[in-house]
Amino acid sequence: MKILYTLLSVVTLFFFGCTKEVDVTEYIKDVVVTPTTVRADGTTIIEIKVVLNPYLDKRAIQFNADKGAFQNSDKPNTITVTAEKVSDTLVAVARLRAPSTTGTITISVQPDITDLEGKFIVQRMVTVETSDAVSIEVTANAFSVHNNFDGEIEVNGLLKNSNGNGVVKGVTVTIEDQDLNFNPLEGQFRNTNLTSSNDSRVSTLYTPGQIAPNQFIYLIGTILRADGTKTLYADTLRIYVTKKM
Repeated sequence: MKILYTLLSVVTLFFFGCTKEVDVTEYIKDVVVTPTTVRADGTTIIEIKVVLNPYLDKRAIQFNADKGAFQNSDKPNTITVTAEKVSDTLVAVARLRAPSTTGTITISVQPDITDLEGKFIVQRMVTVETSDAVSIEVTANAFSVHNNFDGEIEVNGLLKNSNGNGVVKGVTVTIEDQDLNFNPLEGQFRNTNLTSSNDSRVSTLYTPGQIAPNQFIYLIGTILRADGTKTLYADTLRIYVTKKM
């Protein structure tokens, strides 16, 4: 009986001594993120390329990000991509649209295998810098409007950075009405949303009120600094005021 116990102990030690720790590189060879620094423009595309062990049978990779939105995904913060052979390399690629807020994006990738969930995660970081507004384009849904509060138009502003892309969320704008001599008028604005959204837009509804008909007026949108003072970045839209018949 003593000999039997000794043999069992030897077999047990041999079994556990030969157990291999599976390293993440058995599945994921490399993760390359381009670029690693972006502006908070809600536009720039970040490419995440995952290089897999070419001998894997299960090739689906789950991508997750705590900011931004993945292209071609029903869930903005996650997507699963099946790797494909590219020049004898097994690669899974996902594309993430940058957010409109500053900070750090944490990107995580892992094999989409139930038994391995949470065990083999590789993370990469992307720095998101501010995207300052240097231009605004003011548009309206009509080029004329009735006075005496009989008409109303929707006015929109699209903000852009120096690359012509979007801007960081939270940029404020003022929209004013003036005559052709740039004297202030007394039209009314309502439903104003003059702080940039995720898509770099602002909006308001405008009616010229008691302004005399049969004249052009200006609607001027100006980007504001953080302290509320005006910058030199502005755009002017000319609107014709008519009288309802």
